[in-house]
Amino acid sequence: MHKNYYYLKFLGKKVSIYTFVADDGLYKYDEDNNKCSPVEIESLICELKSQTINDTLDLDTVFVPSKYLISPFNNEDRFISNEYFLTDNQQSIKKEIITMLNSEEFGFFLYIS
Repeated sequence: MHKNYYYLKFLGKKVSIYTFVADDGLYKYDEDNNKCSPVEIESLICELKSQTINDTLDLDTVFVPSKYLISPFNNEDRFISNEYFLTDNQQSIKKEIITMLNSEEFGFFLYIS
């Protein structure tokens, strides 16, 4: 839900994200606290009824990759503020590095481009 909010907030519109868990019920994402809270179905129904639909919206002009794919060298502030997501491969490398850092073993890291 956090990733979906991150991508959709660039639309510059109010974003509400709900999810349904079969054994648990309906949840709404709270972007201010980065957590999900249980809600009643009426909350979702009310938001759906009050929304304005824009069928002329061109998604290719809205979802520009440069808004999401940032470089820590070109966008230091956004990088430091955690305004990015890692690819699956990058996530795997990050996990491996953190595991090594938390171990008692000596190691080093090298980046070659």
